[in-house]
Amino acid sequence: MGMFDYYKPTSEHRCPVCQRPLLEWQGKDGPCALFVWAEGCAWPLDQAASDDACLDPEDLQTWRLPPSFEIYSYDCPDHQPIGADCLAPDGVWSSTILRRYIGSLSRKPGVLIAFVNWANGLAAVTNQTTLEVTVTLCEPTPHPSARADIDTPGKVARITFWASRSYHAEILASDSGEVLYSKYGSAEADESLTAVFRPFLEQLGLSVA
Repeated sequence: MGMFDYYKPTSEHRCPVCQRPLLEWQGKDGPCALFVWAEGCAWPLDQAASDDACLDPEDLQTWRLPPSFEIYSYDCPDHQPIGADCLAPDGVWSSTILRRYIGSLSRKPGVLIAFVNWANGLAAVTNQTTLEVTVTLCEPTPHPSARADIDTPGKVARITFWASRSYHAEILASDSGEVLYSKYGSAEADESLTAVFRPFLEQLGLSVA
């Protein structure tokens, strides 16, 4: 068996930077058996493995995707990988949300990579497919950081997260600029970012599991 699955979104997606078509998608959050998944179908359409390793069609129909998962395309030679967050709340892949490309993370501190990936996945974590999240890697300084800007009806919010694990989370009323929430803190190494920012997300009216 392979180490990933293939994915076929319903809509055509393009590189958010240069608009090249993104046709081939892979991911490692599913069974990782070289299954071929199609958006809108409950089970794999096919299995891209040798005949002696392929499951019977009846067996393929017993497999399902997790409620949320990530897929990636390397079709754009200049901007890769391009990621997308997908939702399958009832075991059926129902939505694909293209991530904003923010450049290579290969030279960034691991804690910032974790924050960027978490922030990019907020739409899936909160089950809000229309959630607008803009993630930015800040200009290089002696104290590297990244930020996530989130827009919801009536509120604008930002989390600034440093490589030291310190953070500042703030929510403003979009009409008056009134500060509705502001917290400086530090995330523990063994603490999930969802747990750290749960009060912030709840203040925005976003529920998380």
